[in-house]
Amino acid sequence: MATKKRPGWWNYVKKILCEYPELVKKNPKDLQENELRKIEAVNLAIAKNINQPNAEERIKIVTLVYFKKTHAIYGAAQTIPCHENTAGYWQAE
Repeated sequence: MATKKRPGWWNYVKKILCEYPELVKKNPKDLQENELRKIEAVNLAIAKNINQPNAEERIKIVTLVYFKKTHAIYGAAQTIPCHENTAGYWQAE
């Protein structure tokens, strides 16, 4: 199966998702403006997914892959359980 080419901004978004857990641990007064915007962006993305079907599973995929960094998409999909393509679609939203 051929991998779909990602837009140029995708790596930046992945970086923000990976930084998120550390940023939310910090005192908001100690954060720079761009760090506050990163937190806000991730919070908005999570809020948008709350009302989606399978919201818990979607958020768990992102948590396992980007926040905890314990799973790849395939392994996170097995944890849910759902198909790897479904997990990939959910994390891309």
